[in-house]
Amino acid sequence: MALLVGITPPGAKAILDTSLFIGNRSFTRTSGGDCRPDRDFPLFIRWYREGKLKLDELVTNRYTLDQINAAVDDLEHGRILGRGILIFERTQEEVNV
Repeated sequence: MALLVGITPPGAKAILDTSLFIGNRSFTRTSGGDCRPDRDFPLFIRWYREGKLKLDELVTNRYTLDQINAAVDDLEHGRILGRGILIFERTQEEVNV
């Protein structure tokens, strides 16, 4: 099964090679999932605070913008075991502009 993740524009069409569907194959899409932020985000926050949703453990690497090449290299070579986060920090000089 191929799954398009995300929200597609109204009337969007995919042009697919029909040979992809030989046998037991299918193509589908999501419509943003079943999450309702007004209902679900407070629940996620509560689970995080109770230690039931271990978000911190998913982040295994953090990179500054200056380390972007190292981040890409780590990603390409499988050295990021969970999630790599790119941290954008503004310098005081940038803030004062």
